[in-house]
Amino acid sequence: MLAASVAVLSLAAGAAFADPAAPSGNDTTVVTQGVAGVDYSYDSLNDGIGHANIYGGELGGIVPFGSDFSGQVTGAYHRIDLDGFGANDWNVAGTVAWDQSWGRLGANVGYDSTGLLGANVNATNYGVYGEYYGGNLITVGLRGGGVTTSASVFGASGSQTGGYIGGQALGYLTPDLSLRGTLELVDFNGGHQQTAGVRGEWLISETTPISAWVGYDYAALKGGGDRLVGNSVSVGVKWYIGGNGSLLHRQRTGEDDWAAAPVDLTH
Repeated sequence: MLAASVAVLSLAAGAAFADPAAPSGNDTTVVTQGVAGVDYSYDSLNDGIGHANIYGGELGGIVPFGSDFSGQVTGAYHRIDLDGFGANDWNVAGTVAWDQSWGRLGANVGYDSTGLLGANVNATNYGVYGEYYGGNLITVGLRGGGVTTSASVFGASGSQTGGYIGGQALGYLTPDLSLRGTLELVDFNGGHQQTAGVRGEWLISETTPISAWVGYDYAALKGGGDRLVGNSVSVGVKWYIGGNGSLLHRQRTGEDDWAAAPVDLTH
């Protein structure tokens, strides 16, 4: 999947330096595009666990198949530093979508893995999603499906299965300024996770398509009688490779970072 992402970005980079025609306001035709970004999060955890610094980056891209279908792959790596301990977290995800002027319908799959001091936690999700474009003001979406989690600690291992459901509302205050809210519930045998978040993103320049964003996330993970709660504040920048126009236009004709995002049980 990561190799496919690099291939997509190579194609998109060529398009980035072309002289594209100005997009129409309601044009949602998917074109080959990529996204690269870096970010940093500060996580505060309950029960005296302390706080974590999380930093890393992402890479993704989308390619249309004919006029009505598209495929997308994304990958990310983050380093988690928690009071003297370090963990490596990486994920890959992909979608296949039916693209229409009113929105998208598709199937998604994602995988997330975290390793720390001989222990590994993995989560695989698979399901469907849909999004609806409410004019130039709002995008609403739902996604859901199954999830399998597994953990191994010094040779001992176990796994659980369950399901997840999530929703988002993405509003555009201006064509280059968006505000997004998300909610998600993951339920598996022996535990469940609730997450909620809000993020604001601003495309600084349509000519040099780099955006800045800031977000807040809440996560509560309960399992085996214990409850871990985290509050996270994040900042980041993105480079939109290929495509043209406003943030609204690039997001509706390019990569969908919500539909393809993997279920994440680590932060």
